[in-house]
Amino acid sequence: MMGKRSTILRTITIVAIFVLIGLDPSGPSHISYATVHPPSLAAEGAILMDGDTGQVLYEKNAHKTFYPASITKLMTALVASKYLNPSDTITFSRNAVLSIEFGSSHIGMREGETISVEAAMHGLLMSSANDVANGIAEKTSGSIEDFAKAMTAEAKALGALNSNFVNPHGLQNEDQYTTAYDMGLIMKEIIKNQFLVDIMGKTLYEIPPTNKVDEVRYLAQGHKMINERKDVNIYREDVIAGKTGYTTSSGHTLVTVSKRDGRTLIAVTLKTNAANLYSDTNKLFDYGYEAFEAVELEPSDYIQTLPIMKDGVVIGKADLSMLEPVRMFLKSGHSKEDITLETVLPEALTEEASMNQEAGKLIISIGEEAIGEWPLEITELEYDDIGNESVEENIEKKELEMIEVIKFIILIATVTIVVKTSTFGKFH
Repeated sequence: MMGKRSTILRTITIVAIFVLIGLDPSGPSHISYATVHPPSLAAEGAILMDGDTGQVLYEKNAHKTFYPASITKLMTALVASKYLNPSDTITFSRNAVLSIEFGSSHIGMREGETISVEAAMHGLLMSSANDVANGIAEKTSGSIEDFAKAMTAEAKALGALNSNFVNPHGLQNEDQYTTAYDMGLIMKEIIKNQFLVDIMGKTLYEIPPTNKVDEVRYLAQGHKMINERKDVNIYREDVIAGKTGYTTSSGHTLVTVSKRDGRTLIAVTLKTNAANLYSDTNKLFDYGYEAFEAVELEPSDYIQTLPIMKDGVVIGKADLSMLEPVRMFLKSGHSKEDITLETVLPEALTEEASMNQEAGKLIISIGEEAIGEWPLEITELEYDDIGNESVEENIEKKELEMIEVIKFIILIATVTIVVKTSTFGKFH
């Protein structure tokens, strides 16, 4: 257990970062940062986020709420994947297949028809099937309403605090909304699940005949950056996952993941038009790869030392550092001096401190933008050889001092009584 914590904010410049920045002479050449400007987008809301750290590289109305349309299904897939196995089966209810809006996207599921969760996930993420979304929701939570509550709760747990879901498919509802930032966080969590990434990366999939349908259902990926057959001019080889969306009220919405040169970028565009749907995302990815330089901070580059205390006496010390390397990006307009760190630490640790114990946190910022928080862990403990003896001696010393104080108080009290007694006798 740690003693009473107090927050100590120290803003410091890390020399090691500066050294690292200049130590890659064999690395790839980059466009001069001075010539790379943030893109101008048609989308009303957008964000470009590093998929590993969550660092925001570009934003436009990133926290303003918009209707999500079918990118809602990313949240549906994320929640369902936590409770269902690919081999589980879903039998579709009448409500699941008939409650969706006429003319909206579906794959023609029948009441009483059964397919695997794996097949359903393909229908959800590749063909944006609203009937499948309902079936997945009912299978997971028992009802669409309860599933929507789970979606909202999961979103908030991820830090997506400005999102609210009332259905699993994204058909228009005034109470269903999200933000570009929130969708970036949701996709950041989704890409940790390789099963879902693999589904979104496919161009074609076949659902075999079922108990209600004799024919094979052929599914095609609707995201043109993933499916070269949709449009060879829009297709990008570095795009590994994504989801499209559209309703009249939401306009076009798009979430896309690119992976290149060891980096993962997430682009979100909300309320845009068909003409700029993919060009906006292209601009974001090009800006992300051209205008930023990756910098890594190793655990050994930042070590903080705290005293270990017992009964008010220092008996040792502990070194704290990050658990793993942290990668961040410097962008156009920022210099090396803009990288700052803040630590949140207790004043001291107690004798119960142990190796690998989390004992503080490090907040890394570039300019005025906080990149994120990382835990600081105890990596080394060192105790004084005479620590225990010092404690015992200190206790004994304090006891003797207390005895002397008590003696002094008794003496003063005695003198006071004698004086008052003498005075009383003299005047009375």
